[in-house]
Amino acid sequence: MKNKLIRIGVLSAWLVGAFCSVSAVKETNYIYLLAGGANALGTVKGGALTKEQISDYKSYSYLWNGNMSSTGEVVAPSNWSMVAPQLPAQETNAEGKPSVFSMGPEYGFCNMMQRRKWHSAPGENIRVIKGAINDPSGNEGWKRDGNVYNSFIRSVAAAAGSNDLKGRCVIRAFLWLNGEEEKEDRIPSVVQQFQDMLSRMDKDIRNGEPPLKAGEEPSKEAGTGKKVVPKLLKKGMPKLVIVGENAAPKDGDFAAKDGKTVVKLMQNFVQKKKRTMGWVRTRDLNRIGNSNKYDGKSQLAIGARYAYATAILEGLSIPSSRNDSVGSALNTPHAWWAGKMPQPDSVALWDISSANTTEKISADWAVGGIEVEDPFTGNVVIEPKDAATPAKIQLGSSGIRVKNANLTLKVPVEVTTNQTWEIKSGRVICLGDKDKPVQLSGNACISLQAMSNATLELHLTDLPTVTWSLPPQPIKTVITVGGKPAKIAKQDDGSYTITLDEAATKK
Repeated sequence: MKNKLIRIGVLSAWLVGAFCSVSAVKETNYIYLLAGGANALGTVKGGALTKEQISDYKSYSYLWNGNMSSTGEVVAPSNWSMVAPQLPAQETNAEGKPSVFSMGPEYGFCNMMQRRKWHSAPGENIRVIKGAINDPSGNEGWKRDGNVYNSFIRSVAAAAGSNDLKGRCVIRAFLWLNGEEEKEDRIPSVVQQFQDMLSRMDKDIRNGEPPLKAGEEPSKEAGTGKKVVPKLLKKGMPKLVIVGENAAPKDGDFAAKDGKTVVKLMQNFVQKKKRTMGWVRTRDLNRIGNSNKYDGKSQLAIGARYAYATAILEGLSIPSSRNDSVGSALNTPHAWWAGKMPQPDSVALWDISSANTTEKISADWAVGGIEVEDPFTGNVVIEPKDAATPAKIQLGSSGIRVKNANLTLKVPVEVTTNQTWEIKSGRVICLGDKDKPVQLSGNACISLQAMSNATLELHLTDLPTVTWSLPPQPIKTVITVGGKPAKIAKQDDGSYTITLDEAATKK
């Protein structure tokens, strides 16, 4: 997929921003609509999150759960509640009814929006109105007059008019994640159906209910003659549309059918609307068994990617974060969200939204620092694109910080100024390997801040000129120079340098 297919702009035509009603109350609730099929529903049975992941990605956000049974009937509670994973997902509940309360992309989405402060201002709350269904018939129910579509519109109306909001809300984005594995003869009609749905959804949401049938009257509040749900009013607030790629079964790649797939046609549609829509890749993420259902960690990644796409569409400031593209060299803009490649004075960040790939650099790369927060891949490995002439990383004052993953640099590293390398408990920073050592150069001091059970592993071509400042508690060090054992030795000035370990060599 070409990178131009995921360029994201500001939406100005479809779904012009709206307020639920005019209110003197200062509190604002940002509303994000999340709709689609089984992966939007989030059936993560067999791929649940760990307790640590659930804790790390908690947010103080709210969900209106409009998930549906296989008939398109909303069976979730009709109220606002805190966004929370409900695991493990079961196929049926105690009453034998379909389980529709599983975690989907909303958990990672809300956390990343909060974590990056993309909605943060006094009195603002982030809320998701969700309507998803595990529908074996595919996209049929999402036709404009379909039962699934109608149920979703009713959920939006009910949530907007609830006592919790009373009209104090701004609809900000529509996030779409639906099954795209269709029979070839149905593919064009499915894409057209999606376009038709978008073209009428704005009007239906503003009216507060799905399209009325011939002779049908709008819903009225008993005894008052007033509409049950306040009509949404245009206020010029931009509205965004982000489309997720979704998964193909592992035993068949639907993206390989000569461009005649829903994925390909949807990409083309998004590209034509590149100033109004965004595209999020997902096919590098893990699925459950041989299915096209993403596991719990993948659901976090999908949600985080939606958050980045939303922030970019809104023109908000984002960090230099590794994006969802696979195979792009780190020293090119294509590897970074919104093309914001790290500079000598900024930090390169890997988080849950980052692509599941081994990284490459094709030329010398000057970067202020490297932070490995919690990448989907679990570890970050950076190696040269051309092993014969390896490029090097020139590392600035922000140094290195690894939190919930390990970092391995299989390229030469030049430390351009004094800096700190921080290693959380149980994590590893590794340079080179014993069979392929790398060079560590620079006349500077590296201050090592490491928790217990952290590891510093260095396999160097020669003795480096850098000096070290070590943490008070001992940590595990594995060091070789030219294939021979080495150690960190204290000098008269209190600093530490790497020297050959003669005693270990003689053993």
